[in-house]
Amino acid sequence: MRSISAKTPVIALIEYTKAMRDRPSREEFLEKYPSSTLILSGDKDEIIPLEVIKKMAPNGSKSIFFALPDTGHMVMIESDLLAIEKIGEFILS
Repeated sequence: MRSISAKTPVIALIEYTKAMRDRPSREEFLEKYPSSTLILSGDKDEIIPLEVIKKMAPNGSKSIFFALPDTGHMVMIESDLLAIEKIGEFILS
């Protein structure tokens, strides 16, 4: 992950950080969303702890939560094949 961020222009990192900081919360949307949701997280995420991510799965049986092993915050980059596998399983279920 550090090697990816080291190659990213500083201005891009600054603007990305601002966008993440300023975006609205989606928790209310998730609570009211009537369909199934898949929430993927890295078990080594240092930005959003697993306990916080698990709370974002309020739909009970309609939510599927999966923590990818040995993965940090950038699930689709750090564990791309496993993430794709889990998304495929979710779509087919």
